[in-house]
Amino acid sequence: MVRVMVVDDHPMWRDAVERDLQAAGHDVVAVAANGREAMARFPAAAPQVVVLDLQLPDSTGVQVTGMMMEFDPTAKVLILSASGEQDDVLEAIKAGATGYLTERETEILKMVATGMSYKQIAARLVLSHRTVQNHVQNTLRKLQMNNRVQLTRWAIEHGLDEDPA
Repeated sequence: MVRVMVVDDHPMWRDAVERDLQAAGHDVVAVAANGREAMARFPAAAPQVVVLDLQLPDSTGVQVTGMMMEFDPTAKVLILSASGEQDDVLEAIKAGATGYLTERETEILKMVATGMSYKQIAARLVLSHRTVQNHVQNTLRKLQMNNRVQLTRWAIEHGLDEDPA
């Protein structure tokens, strides 16, 4: 069982992530609505993984990630944010974040889970076949999986297999 902390300022989103993690068998040891709360709870909670929003009301997820890494460099920080801006991604990784799942990667993951081919996904999203392949490869790497079958199985287990059309 993995000890997880969830940090997000939107109560509905925070509660949904917490519920999903618990349903998947993880131990949610702490939740926080902002950076100050996150840092106050982080030492005692000692999470192995932190699911962290980038946009917090009192600080950025990048700042919180940096503080967490200074306190416990063994913790893994997963940035979960609608922002797919390259600068945001780079800053989060530089601060010590382990992974970042973008909105586009999530969108493509949902399509993969429904059984769509890369060409079908590319046509629907008006992207090149190669761009779709790159997004899938990034997602495989972030989820530490080796192939599309594992990815599809994971996506279905997490309820991402509804047709996005």
